[in-house]
Amino acid sequence: MTLSRTARHPRALSRVVVICAAALVALVAMTERAQAQLDTTHWIPALWAGDSTSSCVDKHWLTLTTPSVSPVTVTVTDGNNSAIFNGTVSNAAPVQLLLGKLSGSNYAPLLGLGNLVFGDAGYNHAVKHGLVIEASAPVYANIRNLSPSQAASLTAKGKKALGLEFRVGVMPNVRSNYGYRGSFVSVMATQTGTTTVTFDQFKPGIVLTGRTGAGSPATNAPFTISLQQYESYVVGIHDNNYPGTAPVDDFIGTRIVANKPVAVNSGTWLGGEGAATGQDAGTDQMAPVTLAGTQYVLMKGGAPNNDPKETPIVVATVDNTTVYVNGSGTPTAVMNAGDYLFLTGNYANGDNMLVTASQPVLMFQEIGGSSSAATPGFNFIPPLGADAATSVDNIYNVQQLGTATLGVVARAGASVTVNGAAIGVSAEPVDGSVDWVTYHKPSVTGTIKVVSTDTVAVAIFNVNGAIGAAGYFSGFPPTLVDLDFDGIPDGEDNCPDVGNASQADGDGDGVGDACDGCPGDPLKTAPGVCGCGIVEDLTDVDNNGIADCTETDYCPLDDDKLTPGQCGCGSLDTDSDGDGTADCNDGCPADPTKLEAGVCGCGNPDEDQDFDLVADCNDNCPATVNQDQADCDGDGLGDACDAAGECCQDGVQNPDESDVDCGGSCTPCLFGASCVTGADCASGYCDAGSDTCVDCYDTSDCAGAADVCAPETCDVANQCVADPPECGVHYFYGVVDGPGGLGSVRCWQPTAGAAPQCEMSGGELVIGPPMCGGP
Repeated sequence: MTLSRTARHPRALSRVVVICAAALVALVAMTERAQAQLDTTHWIPALWAGDSTSSCVDKHWLTLTTPSVSPVTVTVTDGNNSAIFNGTVSNAAPVQLLLGKLSGSNYAPLLGLGNLVFGDAGYNHAVKHGLVIEASAPVYANIRNLSPSQAASLTAKGKKALGLEFRVGVMPNVRSNYGYRGSFVSVMATQTGTTTVTFDQFKPGIVLTGRTGAGSPATNAPFTISLQQYESYVVGIHDNNYPGTAPVDDFIGTRIVANKPVAVNSGTWLGGEGAATGQDAGTDQMAPVTLAGTQYVLMKGGAPNNDPKETPIVVATVDNTTVYVNGSGTPTAVMNAGDYLFLTGNYANGDNMLVTASQPVLMFQEIGGSSSAATPGFNFIPPLGADAATSVDNIYNVQQLGTATLGVVARAGASVTVNGAAIGVSAEPVDGSVDWVTYHKPSVTGTIKVVSTDTVAVAIFNVNGAIGAAGYFSGFPPTLVDLDFDGIPDGEDNCPDVGNASQADGDGDGVGDACDGCPGDPLKTAPGVCGCGIVEDLTDVDNNGIADCTETDYCPLDDDKLTPGQCGCGSLDTDSDGDGTADCNDGCPADPTKLEAGVCGCGNPDEDQDFDLVADCNDNCPATVNQDQADCDGDGLGDACDAAGECCQDGVQNPDESDVDCGGSCTPCLFGASCVTGADCASGYCDAGSDTCVDCYDTSDCAGAADVCAPETCDVANQCVADPPECGVHYFYGVVDGPGGLGSVRCWQPTAGAAPQCEMSGGELVIGPPMCGGP
């Protein structure tokens, strides 16, 4: 079993990089209706290539498809928010936009800025070369590039691409001196205002092109950049200008952290298994670490099993992650967050591989078009069974980048059809799993629709001589962000683009009333030509060019309407605020920005600038993440953004207190007793290593044997006494009349109902009210 490419990453098993993963408190896991990589909005950051000549690029397309038989309105804008396309797409009428191509010897944009930047000049500054696709119904968005010797394919993932933390994955590459080779990662800000993005946790010896390192070996220090909405920022390693000493593959696993949801593309454009010859482009859009999984099935491409082009790449997101291959009980590797592992030569049955992990990992895949070193492709792979989608409808002109092979991961026993006919090839069992099978159907052409009776994932692998490419079209987990700010993460939201906190769905069709054009018709979500409640039959018997349904009076008692429309017979389809939703279905008929009052009410936006799922109108720290809304001093300003030392029991001597948690706004100390200042188990936890006397009237140390909860304390007679045997018990404070006078002593109840015990060696205990200075 080959576990790694020795020549490319000799430490894949032995080397463990210890790094800490950041917590994502702004994202909450939910369940989503199956939509694969379909979405109503896609963000595609700028793409990078080594140079702008035919060595790297030529025709650069954006392909849009949809399962909708009705026309879907689509707008495509660039990073300047300038429209480069307004039109429609339908299942029968895909759209392919030529964004740019070679003009003379260099690439030239045809629409907008062309989506591409190049070479050293493309790194380390904000650019407007990204794309934003907005549609009235879910669409697929696929980038394709084809030059005389190279090809690339990227599938956008809609809201599932958005997150706050990512790990870099690029196609493996042996560094060369060619100016057309290198790797990149590109980040796009998707939200209004300023987004900050930090790149950190670089492996020793990695120094990105255009940046400087420090230490030995010289290594990139973390750095932070700022972006405005729709700006992209590209960093990477240009082979002929790489200042680092580590293998360029050690770029893999670098962490990206943002304060607002961003979209990220990564890849190698160009790269290959040798420094001298054989290279191609490989790029894809990745998903955040919150969508990492523990089980994956990989499908091999057209190269032999042991070929370096057939290499799954595992990237750990959590420390102490154990990885297994093909159901083996013997671990292949133990990884820490940011570690990566190449799994060359592990395809079983010649064509597939099962990878499982003890904790969530990200999976990238280099895949070969053929045995030629010039034909690698690159995909970001979804976790197994993470998406309940049962179809991909459709993939346009699959042979555009070369002879196409269809790859399918499906449930064992489920039927799979391609364009309505049985897939026509045998299922391939997956070693280590009885639940999944794969299919490889060669030489597919045209536009492809794949349907299964159970969960399915679909990929296309292309090859044409020295050209290779790959694209993955399904299978990602539910999105975890809430971009309509209604308090319902989009993965669970039945109207992810329209605020509807109530999630009302009167007709039970899975589409919320707030975005359902026919909220009383379970068979339709838009009136169409014939109106709600009427089957969309466009038959025109008299051939007058007008559908019969609009010439039949379905509202005989309503002089104003022939069809029910949105509001039904007897009610006008008035739209007072002009938002496209009739007043009868609009919970905010005078507010064009809302269809439901939401949490902030009509006329007030349900914004959530810190993405903590608490609307700004109700957030006591609207610019700082604080889901618990803790406010210890009750001043309406949350603890997360309030000044330090604002609360009584905060372990800090606030300005109006005479001591820690004592005096001022806190309960005054009775009988002149001193306050407990946090040592000697005052917090409920042992504080070993010091025996400073904190409850006595002098400042000397207490002598005496150490106990479970060192240091010791003193009673009112200034005598050292032992602490209680456990720190976890509940303490209270009582009054004692002892040799030193009246004072405060700490008491506890060993078990429920037992007589209290106190820290005192003399005097008479008088149980009184709790006193200040401790739990």
